[in-house]
Amino acid sequence: MEDKNRNIKLINGEEDKTMRLDFSPYTVEVKGKVIPMGQNIWEAMLANTWFIDETNLTEDVYDWNYKMTDDEKRTFKLALAFASNLDGIQTGNLPINILPFITETWSKFCIIRQGMEEALHCTQYLEMIDTFELDREEIYNMFLTDNVMYEKNSHILEVYERLKASNDVTTEDKILAFFANLALEHIYFYSVFLVFGNFQKLGKMKESAKSIRFIARDEGTTHTELFASFIKICKDEYPKEYANILPKARAMFKEAVDLEIGWGKYITGNRILGISDKTIEMFIQSLANQAFSKIGEPELYEGIKNPFVWFNDWLDFNATNERFFEGTVMNYAKGESGANKSTKENFLARFKQN
Repeated sequence: MEDKNRNIKLINGEEDKTMRLDFSPYTVEVKGKVIPMGQNIWEAMLANTWFIDETNLTEDVYDWNYKMTDDEKRTFKLALAFASNLDGIQTGNLPINILPFITETWSKFCIIRQGMEEALHCTQYLEMIDTFELDREEIYNMFLTDNVMYEKNSHILEVYERLKASNDVTTEDKILAFFANLALEHIYFYSVFLVFGNFQKLGKMKESAKSIRFIARDEGTTHTELFASFIKICKDEYPKEYANILPKARAMFKEAVDLEIGWGKYITGNRILGISDKTIEMFIQSLANQAFSKIGEPELYEGIKNPFVWFNDWLDFNATNERFFEGTVMNYAKGESGANKSTKENFLARFKQN
């Protein structure tokens, strides 16, 4: 996969107006075949394709009305409001603050695909809001009316606003933006994922939790892997700039961890069975360790492990998870399950009708 006439780089390369896909300097070996790194992530994104009609949220209406406690309903609404707002932020952030700096074609495609997936997540949250007859104004304005959420989201937006306001975006700025996105994908969403997984573990809101699992798979696998790959590329290609911003990146992650721990404690309030303030703290710190491990850096919180031993099973779509779940196997690789076959048939039917 060699092309002697082109200067292709992830960032700071020549803009490829032909959008060719037959060459990339960043490759991986998959089943004995060398392919572009971005193509590998792109194909994983396609394999994870899902639609909102793959869950039947009406099955949770009884749980919402008769099984959920007031504390659990408060946690549910706060988690839903935050996730909806953050995915909306990310939907706008990617094409404005990330895509313009990417000069390698497959990576561009992955960012565009990720933006579509973030928008899909927002539509799923709306489906949840309407199914449980929640007040749209209350949920969508909560980032303004809830001081804790407002502080957290304002901090997230600061990084992107600095990028947007800069007339001269440096290589260090771009690398730091990749770190900010890694924190967003692998830290900021996870209190939400945890509480929904815990609801399902308690035998409540199972279809809602299934919806969130689809979202968690997008955020926690391909989105996380994409930005971790970007950071590793920059580490190799711009070692000086990477070394300069690494202390800032560590500080950014630690601040993100502190914010997410505070948020997790706030929305659960030590009143949700199975989750305590201490386990929230360890859980979020373990996520930061995972993120830095992915980019080949030492742990930020030495020796801290995920205290929720069930959580990885909950995220694993390739396992039957019979010891955790009731119901069908949740392997949703595209084309490998009845659910996806049905979804594709529904999609084609809708297309033909139009």
